[in-house]
Amino acid sequence: MLGYDTNAKVNIHKTEAFSLDGRPYPESIDVFSTQGITKWHDHSSPSPLRYLGFPLIQSLTQRRYLEGQLLQTVQSQCDIFSQRQLSIRGRVTIVNSLILSKIWYVLRLVHLPKDFFKKLRSIVYQFVWRNCKPTIKYAQLCSPIQSGGLGLLDPMIQQRNLQIRWIEQLLGDPLPHSCSQPFLLDHMRRFHSAGSGSRLAMFFPSLRAPIAAHSTNFMVNIFAAMESFDLEDLQSVSCNAATLLVLPLSSVLALTPEDYWTTKSRYSKLKVSQFFTFDRSFGCFRPQVSIDRPTTPRLAAQLLQDIQNRTVKLNNLIWPLILQQNQSVGDIDDTPFVELLTSSPQWIAYKPKIFRLSLIEVF
Repeated sequence: MLGYDTNAKVNIHKTEAFSLDGRPYPESIDVFSTQGITKWHDHSSPSPLRYLGFPLIQSLTQRRYLEGQLLQTVQSQCDIFSQRQLSIRGRVTIVNSLILSKIWYVLRLVHLPKDFFKKLRSIVYQFVWRNCKPTIKYAQLCSPIQSGGLGLLDPMIQQRNLQIRWIEQLLGDPLPHSCSQPFLLDHMRRFHSAGSGSRLAMFFPSLRAPIAAHSTNFMVNIFAAMESFDLEDLQSVSCNAATLLVLPLSSVLALTPEDYWTTKSRYSKLKVSQFFTFDRSFGCFRPQVSIDRPTTPRLAAQLLQDIQNRTVKLNNLIWPLILQQNQSVGDIDDTPFVELLTSSPQWIAYKPKIFRLSLIEVF
């Protein structure tokens, strides 16, 4: 209909089809072939489909193909500039402004393994330092100039900083003209909210869905960037009962022995609601007892005993809800956690532009 009304035509020879779930569909391939569309992508394809410059990775093979392409791009650029008579500072400037800039666009969205960054660092190090003696650590090259370094951008750190764009959309105010913010928020609340419809998974890793750990999931980069922030002050947040009930149990524990059972990975998914309850008669929090029929009665009894014996201590996140009576349950609200982070000095310091200036500024 669009082509009929506007006289627009589709470039069939440039058109590519792909499987949304990565599976091959022979019937669809045959249908597209009859229309002259012969390029098809699914998880068995050796290379990923590119959309607006971003690779849509559907398999480990495709990710490795992309890794090879990116490394080859950087290596080729290094080989070209190696033919010029440049100082060490000059080579650092070339790397920061010309060579690594070719991969920032992809790293903004695509998750790549540590092994890739190890190879990338090796290529960059050999170009910058070449055969100079004595050799120095890569970390020293990346240190700020005022600290004795050269201000070289570290790709892993830069990728973390590039995620601020998405984190701002997830945690910031509504952007009326943003195309990506509604989809990001919907994805977060649909798949990473543990049924609460909130953004709490941004602050508490154990609330994230298992899919978040998948190597091709773009949320891996966002969560990794969030973990770079110092979130130890979360216990100072004042939240309501409904919010506290959906948080992980570990979030309300202040001091626990190193070998305590809550520190083991198999208990990381336990929630506050499995060990505490909101007593509507008094309008306050209290530990669950046998009459409450806890889902894990043995562990609930053990935790209560350890709290009474002061083997385990609770933090300030839960104490106000235990001590103050006549409170209401309220609705799940992630706003206090969001405001704590976005008002902190480190939130400003982690922006890519400011981070870069801190490396190259000479005092």
